[in-house]
Amino acid sequence: MGLYNGLAPSKYMKGQLAESWEFTDPSTHVVHLRKGIHWQNIPPANGREFTAEDVVFHYNRMFGLGGGFIKPSPFREEIGFQGLISVTATDKYTVVFNWKTTNHESIMETLHGVQQGQCLENPEAVKKWGDVNDWHHAIGTGPFILKDFTPNSSATLIKNPNYWGHDERYPQNKLPYLDIIKYLIIPDDATALEAMRAGKIDVIDAVSPVQAQAMRRTNPEILQILFSEHRLLPYNEK
Repeated sequence: MGLYNGLAPSKYMKGQLAESWEFTDPSTHVVHLRKGIHWQNIPPANGREFTAEDVVFHYNRMFGLGGGFIKPSPFREEIGFQGLISVTATDKYTVVFNWKTTNHESIMETLHGVQQGQCLENPEAVKKWGDVNDWHHAIGTGPFILKDFTPNSSATLIKNPNYWGHDERYPQNKLPYLDIIKYLIIPDDATALEAMRAGKIDVIDAVSPVQAQAMRRTNPEILQILFSEHRLLPYNEK
């Protein structure tokens, strides 16, 4: 559950929880949240609306910026955030980030850059359990709800009926389309590739070019999509 999708050039960047953003002065970055986003209908959140105060809670907790949090989390990602002074909510849907730096590129890279997405935890869950390390306490705003998790084995997600998103191509269609997703954790590459060849799994990622080329020779019916400059993502179209 992140504020942004930072995998594209800035002119193509699109918000997730964030609808738009702007600089009101060189060191002040303002984020405008989408309206009508709700936490998943799981206690203690119980489907309440996601607001700017939830964003403030996360950054205060992560970096010790206030709200009762005086020490940064030991799990925080420091890159770029040393210059963050404060995060405040000016209204229900507006979050203001104040920085020491006036370098727009640095601020944009920190908040919007690749792998800089922040996973925002539900404040009620943190206040009730102290943390959300137990997967039973995972509450998000996304299209799928974590239903079951077995370490080193699998994770099962089910459709969130209250998800806010719609298909951009067919706006009348509410997302997600899938009712359930099951991720299998298969540490051994050879076993995972064999399961893919046998049609026992639908998607496999982090496949090396050498492995992808071998699969193309043995199983040309399996479609492959270039995932990055160095990895290929083969999948079955069903």
